[in-house]
Amino acid sequence: MYGIDKNNKRILPSPKEEAFCELCKSKLISKCGDIRIWYWSHYRRPDCDNWYEPETQWHYEWKNLAPKNNREIVIPPHRADIKGTRGIIVELQNSPISTKDIRNRETFYKNMVWIINAQNFDIELDTNIYEEKWKKNKEIRFYWKRMRKTWNVSNLPNFFD
Repeated sequence: MYGIDKNNKRILPSPKEEAFCELCKSKLISKCGDIRIWYWSHYRRPDCDNWYEPETQWHYEWKNLAPKNNREIVIPPHRADIKGTRGIIVELQNSPISTKDIRNRETFYKNMVWIINAQNFDIELDTNIYEEKWKKNKEIRFYWKRMRKTWNVSNLPNFFD
């Protein structure tokens, strides 16, 4: 998450740095330890975006593939992970998510895609994924036979890492 410094510039957390939240304008404190990824924390209150989740290394690495100005984009009352140059929102999902939250985010953002961390999904390529070749346009599509049921409610593109 970015903070805003006294000059209204977006900054990443660093030790002993202070900033303000882009969304609610409240004071932030930098949390810069040796174990967790450095992050901003709201001062004496929970994060103002109720969709906020602590960031993992997986999340951080994906986000850093996008240009700085396209990351952590404020769309009140939320903060999108990435907003592409054509306006497409990319939501990075590392942890389990409820069907209600999937529907709410898709309804709110409308023009979005999901990138989902599937490292712990126990996917066996020989038995759980099959491929279908389309001769017409030479596409190869992969289908997941036993996917996580919560993702059945998603109506927008899902990409699994």
